[in-house]
Amino acid sequence: MTTTRPDHGACATRVLATLLVGVVVALGGCTASTSAPVGAPADPSAQGVGDAPSTEAGGGPVRTLAKVDGWREELTTPPEFLSKLEVAYDAETATRLWEENVPPTLAQRTGVPLEPGRYGDLSDVDFDNQVLALWSGGQSSGCPGWVDDVRVDGTGVVVVSEEQASRAPASDGSYTCPSDWNSYRTVVVMDRAALPGADEITTAQAETASGSSPSTVLLAVYPAS
Repeated sequence: MTTTRPDHGACATRVLATLLVGVVVALGGCTASTSAPVGAPADPSAQGVGDAPSTEAGGGPVRTLAKVDGWREELTTPPEFLSKLEVAYDAETATRLWEENVPPTLAQRTGVPLEPGRYGDLSDVDFDNQVLALWSGGQSSGCPGWVDDVRVDGTGVVVVSEEQASRAPASDGSYTCPSDWNSYRTVVVMDRAALPGADEITTAQAETASGSSPSTVLLAVYPAS
């Protein structure tokens, strides 16, 4: 699904610093220069993205189990939110989340989650120590993105970090993402300690990691109305 990006001020997208490869990139219409660009392979299903830190799906504390184009049909968010994180704290809810969001025909893939596909399974989740969650966000058509980290900072704010891949440099050597905004969702697994408990999540504050201009993330227990 391709949509016009909501206007929430100058560049409300996330700017991320990938420390392991020295990359600074931007989502949705921002221009970024890099010292070690992350170049996606010609075959998006190939394992790894250039010098990405890991060939595990996601490459960070958050692992992507599935990626799907678009948001789930029932999901609505207030206009001030560009993204949403819905969490399944128990195995029964996680099974429902999986069945309602991961089509059985979705292609099996490995490596960094650039394209829609299944990168893992529910059997990968240790529910004693982990939770399953549905991330609904947006990406540029030329710079696929994925959630890499979720953590609670020193002030109690839940911070969601995304990474992205830039497919090709511009003629001036900079890396520019197309300005289109395409909704997508990913089923991700993360440590329970990375999030507030089920009784606290709806009142917790969350934002994306983007330096001086973070965008607010809506937190909810799955399925949010």
